[in-house]
Amino acid sequence: MNIEQYKFEIVLISSFLLMIMTFIYKSTSYSTMKSDTIENKIENQEINRVIALKELWGDKKLTKKVNSIKQGVSQAKIKEFKNRNKKLKASFQDLSINELNTIIKKVTNLAISVIKLDIKYKNEKYRLELKCKW
Repeated sequence: MNIEQYKFEIVLISSFLLMIMTFIYKSTSYSTMKSDTIENKIENQEINRVIALKELWGDKKLTKKVNSIKQGVSQAKIKEFKNRNKKLKASFQDLSINELNTIIKKVTNLAISVIKLDIKYKNEKYRLELKCKW
């Protein structure tokens, strides 16, 4: 067998194999690069969320905003309202449905973590026990 006779075919096959290997390398490197950029975008979004939450939780006016929960409710209906060390413990009794909804809306609109939310219905009135921290 004479190699000189098949020289062109050998060059053609080797170039074809090289072309296939470079195509495979290019496609795998492109897919890994694309997945890395997607992961980086997700990580950046999570970091931005954490920064935003830290700004909300570190807000010095948040304590005053938490104190606004008891506004709109008469003092006779407030059984307990303690706001210390970035923790709130509140208890309300004999609330109407509108007062209860107002309090719940205020709590959900604040950047606080609700530990306990206990609502009891008795004799057409509501009782609310609330524990939060921030």
